[in-house]
Amino acid sequence: MKILGYLHDDQYPPAEISHIRYTARAIVFNNDRFAFLPIRGEDDFGIRDHIESIGGGIEAGESAEETVIRECLEEAGIEVNIKDFLGVVVDHYHLIQRQTVSYFFLAEAINDGHQTHRTDMEKSLMDEVLWLSEEECLKMLDMPVEKIGRLIQRRDKIAFLEALSVLKG
Repeated sequence: MKILGYLHDDQYPPAEISHIRYTARAIVFNNDRFAFLPIRGEDDFGIRDHIESIGGGIEAGESAEETVIRECLEEAGIEVNIKDFLGVVVDHYHLIQRQTVSYFFLAEAINDGHQTHRTDMEKSLMDEVLWLSEEECLKMLDMPVEKIGRLIQRRDKIAFLEALSVLKG
C-alpha cells in the first residue's frame, strides 16, 4: 500500500487520539477539469470555507472502491469509473481526537447531473460541485483558510498532485 502522506494536526491543541475512521475519497476528473466540493458554513470544527475532494466513511461490508462510487453519487451526483488507486493519506484531527485513514482513488466522471443524496449536515455545508482546471485546483488548495480547511486542503493537495502525476504518466 502506497502512503502518500502522514500528516499531524498543527491547527488545534494536541489531544490523545481515541478512534480511527477509514474513508475513501476520489480525485474526479472529466477531460481537463477536476471536481471538488466547496464547503461553507459552521460546524463542530468552526468556520468552514474551503474545497474538499469527494468521499466519506467506509461502511461495514463495503470496499473502499464501493465507497468512492457511492459517495460520488451521494455527495456530487456524479457516476464515476475508478481508474487507479492513488494511495493513502493518514491524518489526525485533535479537536475530535480522531485519526483518519483516507484511501484515495483517481476516478473519471462518466455521467453527472444525478440527484444528490446528502445528509442534513452535508446539505448545510456543501455547495454545488466545482469543476476546476489544474491551475484553479492548485490555487484553491493553497488559499489561506480556517483551521480545519488547512488540514483538509493539505490532505487533498497531496492526493491531487499524485493524481496529476498518474494522469501525465
